[in-house]
Order: sequence, then C-alpha cells, then structure tokens
Amino acid sequence: MLLYLVRHAESTDNFRRLYSGSGRDVELTELGQQQALALGAHLSERRVSRLFVSPMKRTRATAAPISGAWPEAEVVFSELLVERHFGSTEGRSVYADIALSDAESSGAVTVRVGEFYRSLLLPEFLAEDAPGVVVVVSHGMTIAKLLPVILSDFEYTPSVPVAMLPNAGYHMLDIDCTSRKIRSSAFRVNSHLAGVKTAKALKGAQFDSSQTRIDSFFKK
Repeated sequence: MLLYLVRHAESTDNFRRLYSGSGRDVELTELGQQQALALGAHLSERRVSRLFVSPMKRTRATAAPISGAWPEAEVVFSELLVERHFGSTEGRSVYADIALSDAESSGAVTVRVGEFYRSLLLPEFLAEDAPGVVVVVSHGMTIAKLLPVILSDFEYTPSVPVAMLPNAGYHMLDIDCTSRKIRSSAFRVNSHLAGVKTAKALKGAQFDSSQTRIDSFFKK
C-alpha cells in the first residue's frame, strides 16, 4: 500500500505569515489553487482508493483535485486531522515573540493524531483487502506529529526528517501490510510543483524558513 501524507497548499494566512491553526478556517491563495491542481494531476497517476482529510477549507480545497481525479475514492473527513490550535496567537504574525501558553499543547496534538492512526488509518493496514493508495490531507504540524506515530509502529530505522512539509508537499510510505514493514519511503517531496507558474499577481508567499521549522511551534 502507498500512503501519502500531504500538507495543504498555500493558504491566505501562509501568504500573510500569520499563525493559522484550527481557529482560522482560511482559503487557498491563487498560487495555492495552482499547487492543488498540480498535486491532483501528479496523484492522478496513482489509483487512489481512500482519502482522509481535515475538514478545514484549505485542506478540502487541496484534496478536491485528487478526489476529482478518482471520483470512486472514498473521502473521510476527520476533526482529528485539524491543525494545532494556537489560542490567542491565532491570526498574529509568525515573527512576533508571542507566548503559546493558551495554545493546544504538543502532547495533545500527539494524542489526537495517535487516535486518528489507531481508529482510522491502522485498520486500513490490517484489512485483508487493504487499499492500494491512501492519501491523508492535513496540516504542517499535524503531519509532523503523525509521521513518527506511524513509523514507530513499523520496523523502520532510517532517520526521519524534522523539517515541516512545504505547502502541497508530501511524505510517501510504501507499506507491506502483510509483513508490517516499510519497503521504501520519500520525504518532503515537492518536485510535482516545479511546473507551477507563479506570475507576479499570483505569486503568493516566497520561500520563508519559518515555514519549514517546527521546533518553535512544539516547545510548549
């Protein structure tokens, strides 16, 4: 089984460099819409049979081209996949030195994604008729917590990347469901976005290292 863990495409808050957790249900930028289309075209080459999607607008819009390419694929929306809630920091600049004392804790996010894995994703691995391709469309910090939860359940020894996924990027795991082993993997893939045209009016956010670091978000 192929498992894709996808971060949503660029949102308006990504472009504006704002803290954007589950407390802000924002749309994609025009660049984000192009990224979502490119992702959908890329995954149209795979026979996707099931999608697990955070119910936020930005993840729904990212998943739409994938489900459009595979209309027979089941789409399951789960609140367990929403982004971390940043409390009173929601909507404020990511450059501001703001305490996250009232935000959802790192441990709470881990517990939440663990519940998603055990209740929804693991049964896919254990099913006799395990689906060929499963796609999870979620958020940067949520996936950063979900990936090690999955890997810890398999005999997987290589080091795991700690950097956050880029918008519309993904991690891929090729899982042997019978032996419960990961045959191969690819992390932080975004080569499918190379052809996305970014005219000045549609450019959206330029590369920003703060969008790829997760340590500061999970200190509390």
